[in-house]
Amino acid sequence: MEREPGDRSLFFRGLQNRSREKVKLRKRKSALYLSPQDGARAPPAGAGAGSLLGENIYLVLFTVALRICNCFLVQTSFVPDEYWQSLEVAHHMFFCQLCSWFTWYCCTRTLTNTMETVLTVIALFYYPLEGSKSMNSVKYSSLVALAFIIRPTAVIPWIPLLFRHFWQAQRKLDLILHQFLPVGFVTLSWSLIIDRIFFGQWTLVQYNFLKFNVLQNLGTFYGSHPWHWYFSQGFPVVLGTHLPFFIHGCFLAPKRYRILLVTVLWTLLVYSHVHHPLPMRFLQCPPDLTGKSQYLDEADVFYQNPLSWLYKEFHNNSTLPTYLIIFNVLEEEISAFLISRNYERTATFFHTHLPEGRTGSHIYIYERKLKGKLYRR
Repeated sequence: MEREPGDRSLFFRGLQNRSREKVKLRKRKSALYLSPQDGARAPPAGAGAGSLLGENIYLVLFTVALRICNCFLVQTSFVPDEYWQSLEVAHHMFFCQLCSWFTWYCCTRTLTNTMETVLTVIALFYYPLEGSKSMNSVKYSSLVALAFIIRPTAVIPWIPLLFRHFWQAQRKLDLILHQFLPVGFVTLSWSLIIDRIFFGQWTLVQYNFLKFNVLQNLGTFYGSHPWHWYFSQGFPVVLGTHLPFFIHGCFLAPKRYRILLVTVLWTLLVYSHVHHPLPMRFLQCPPDLTGKSQYLDEADVFYQNPLSWLYKEFHNNSTLPTYLIIFNVLEEEISAFLISRNYERTATFFHTHLPEGRTGSHIYIYERKLKGKLYRR
């Protein structure tokens, strides 16, 4: 069916009338399409309660709350230092979550290594690397000084970084006199005051650490790791699944980041020559590598007759240990030895709600007392 000429004119007039009407377009909400005027009226990027933590603010808050609860609820121990280091004067522990599995496992425990790691990571954020927008000499040096006060060995990885900063600084004297020295003086003064309050006398714990472990080398009396331990076991285990990515990154990292690789290698070399005390003896229970059908490890031999084993192992008073740490299920069986050797229970720690076999619900610490000075709790 064909249109008449009159119909065609009406059709084109309709199109012209529509073209004169104001067309309404859908406004885009993305910030990429905002005009300069709209951008000026838009709220700043940092506005909003969730901008700091991102869109998953509730997930972040739940994770933090869970880890805080974990700090208060965990009553077991991973290594003895969790107890002893938690009692060091004025050394309050914090925790963080980093991507390392080892840090996730150990960070909620009261180890000074945890605080040292946190302070080191934050200090690296402010360290003056080329291209960094967050460099701040005062902030990073303050964090390094605090880490050193908490754990003196924390200065080891920072030695090459500090020398590099000093070497590249244009105003070296100003860096030392107006930044490093004031930060060191304030931090060390606070440490001395805190230790004076808790020890009751002026004590420089950093010097005591250096004297005991380096000058007198007394740590070797408790044993030490082989020189290759950090390269063959310590470092690979801590990295875990990150090890291949670390090796790959060493070859791809830009030149400005090579100082960080130098720092890692330097730290491993230094630690490989520092003796680490192992002050406790445990019953050995290695796997059977001999193929014997009746294989018994030291722990098996002990539990066959604990009382006889103790009398045989500690046949005279000179070989007696100062402390014995046992599960409560063993107390009654070796009570004769404890009484005859003047041991008294001095502490009790909860271990588990579900004891079984050799494992008890509580851990008992017995201390050997001199005759005439026994006491009961």
